[in-house]
Amino acid sequence: MILVAVVLALKIAGWSRRNTDFDLYLAVGRAAMAGRDIFEGTGGNWPPVFSFLCVPLALIGMVSPVLAKAVWLLFSMALVYGIVVMLARLVYGENVRVRVLPRPKGLSLGSAAVAIPLLLTSRFILATFDHVQADIFNFALTLSGVYLIGSRRPLAGGGLIGVAAAVKLMPGIFIPYLVLRRRWAAAAGAVGGWAAATLAPAVVYGWDRNILFWREWRAQMPWGWGVNQLNQSMYAMCDRYLGGKGAPWSDAYLAKVVIFPSGEPVPFLATLAIIGALILAAVILFRGDEDPASPASLVEYSAVFLASALFCPLTWKSYLVVSLMAWMVLCGFLRRGILGRRAERAVKWFALAYILLSVLTPSGIVGSVLASRLESMSVVTIASLGLMVLLLWLRPRLSSR
Repeated sequence: MILVAVVLALKIAGWSRRNTDFDLYLAVGRAAMAGRDIFEGTGGNWPPVFSFLCVPLALIGMVSPVLAKAVWLLFSMALVYGIVVMLARLVYGENVRVRVLPRPKGLSLGSAAVAIPLLLTSRFILATFDHVQADIFNFALTLSGVYLIGSRRPLAGGGLIGVAAAVKLMPGIFIPYLVLRRRWAAAAGAVGGWAAATLAPAVVYGWDRNILFWREWRAQMPWGWGVNQLNQSMYAMCDRYLGGKGAPWSDAYLAKVVIFPSGEPVPFLATLAIIGALILAAVILFRGDEDPASPASLVEYSAVFLASALFCPLTWKSYLVVSLMAWMVLCGFLRRGILGRRAERAVKWFALAYILLSVLTPSGIVGSVLASRLESMSVVTIASLGLMVLLLWLRPRLSSR
């Protein structure tokens, strides 16, 4: 345990000295404290309510930006543990103890039921630390809402999901899902939470400035929406293959510093077709009056989390930290033996393919050149889409369990 603590301390020291998006968080926080425009000259492209999160970070940053990053990284690590605890309670009905070595009884961080999902999503978890971003925070906030819904507190749970959607739009996909499942209290809470968090900045900035900030945010939002290999969204994948700019694995394609969307209709239509097929499958398969904490509901939540990341025009790999829920749920099903033999084999074979496509393809393992080619070929997107399809395939097998 001491060795793990030393390694983490060294990693935090290294991450804290990098120039990342976190420096923009500090700039937004300083602008908010000074009463200046939170978008002008800060580089921020997050909704106005996000500036509330940036203020305490900026206060720490007044002492030292490195200290502020270190505090945020420690907070994010605590959130990862909190996420694991919530998932373990939802999936296994057990608590997780802070122990690296597995225990004969109960769950710990070293237990296979916890360690395997963490390993399968380690690339995305580490990406949030490498770039000192807020994706773990947003995932934890959204998952807290899902946890409360499963704990028979739908209004509060929906409210947290709504707040998360106001901070970053991705969790907003849960609102139509809750409507589809006729969980009206949770859906109402989500809409109310989103509205409250969206209007909250007006209390501090005033109504007119809040409207101005919203307009500026909408103008700033498309910043960075290229289709370079780092973008693992469905649209970026379709544009790379169908946009007519050459093979995405070729040297000529990879040599381009910035690759803007082609604007061709075929990639857009292909993306719509994929999204439409997945939505249609969800409408057909997400049926039955399932308990909000049932295995079927856990599969649905996992699929919606994946959709929230992949349906965006821009999907950094750190967004896919949400796949941790899917893998925890699948490992839980295998551990509890609630899948049929055929389904268990499918999950195990897909896990192997997922490892080859996603876990073992970062530059630190295969080299920067091959990693760039694989990312440009959208192997991470393909693996994540495959995971979503697997969840949809499993969903009918879990009805009323």
